[in-house]
Amino acid sequence: MDTIFGDSTAVFQNCNIFLRKQVGNEVVVTGQKRSRDDNTGFVIQNSRVTLTDELRSSLPRGVKVFLGRPWGKYSRTVYIRTYLAQGINPQGWTYMDEMKDGNFVDYAEFENTGPGANTADRIKWRGVKNINRNEASKFTVRNFLQGGSWIASAGIPYSLDL
Repeated sequence: MDTIFGDSTAVFQNCNIFLRKQVGNEVVVTGQKRSRDDNTGFVIQNSRVTLTDELRSSLPRGVKVFLGRPWGKYSRTVYIRTYLAQGINPQGWTYMDEMKDGNFVDYAEFENTGPGANTADRIKWRGVKNINRNEASKFTVRNFLQGGSWIASAGIPYSLDL
């Protein structure tokens, strides 16, 4: 079951994402879908992804927790400076049956922390990568959402940059 899903342009900043046991053997933070020419995607920035006690205790019974999965070609999710708790599957990303090769995804990580942030065993798809500061800056509120011109009027706290 996917926790955050759909096709939109969204930056989740300074969020606490609590994953809980769901129906089935997979818990997935994001399920994103976009068209080839869309500039949409999910960005999780300066946040915390943690597991409830119930979910953590179900891991030995075969439940797996993933950062995301594509709902179709061109899926995009970026984690920036986010704490990833113990229990995140080391491969990081999973697939739906029609997307087994993952060659069209855009999944990136930048300076994440925590026991689930080790990228050494991430799935080996062409579109899964660690990015540098310059690449990560493309996914900030300023650049990805052009938020400098409209978010202030909403009266919510946010950061334009990394």
